[in-house]
Amino acid sequence: MSLQEFMDYAGRLKRIKRAGWIIRGIPDPESVADHSYRAALLGLILARKEGLDGEKIVAMLLLHDLGEAIIGDIVPEGEEFIDKEKAEREAIRKILSTLGDIGEQLYSLWMEFHQGESEEAKLARIVDKAEMAYQAKEYREMGYNIDEDMLQHLPKFLK
Repeated sequence: MSLQEFMDYAGRLKRIKRAGWIIRGIPDPESVADHSYRAALLGLILARKEGLDGEKIVAMLLLHDLGEAIIGDIVPEGEEFIDKEKAEREAIRKILSTLGDIGEQLYSLWMEFHQGESEEAKLARIVDKAEMAYQAKEYREMGYNIDEDMLQHLPKFLK
């Protein structure tokens, strides 16, 4: 088990900028880690409001984009050319393999998020989109040209 290797992968997310913002012309956009952090906070708050397992939701949101430390942030248009699901699954397996048995437990949470069937996974997936939409709202308020479709996942309570 190598916690240092895991931390090196996690640290990459602090340097990987969200590709969707780059292609929309946002200079110095948020990183993948920035997104995951705020999504985890929102998930914690909403889990408590809904009576769900907040630790599980926070873990899912901290893990959901971890594979991007290897494959990068692939925009939806890129999925036409890359099997993102397969690439991300292989990347997360590699990253979590550095943690031994703990990695297997975390992989189960990652899979639960991506399958989206449990109540916690459903909320975490909504939060992932809601945080992105809130970031779009912030960029629009800063004067950047953000299409209305980027705001479609913005819940009323975040508007």
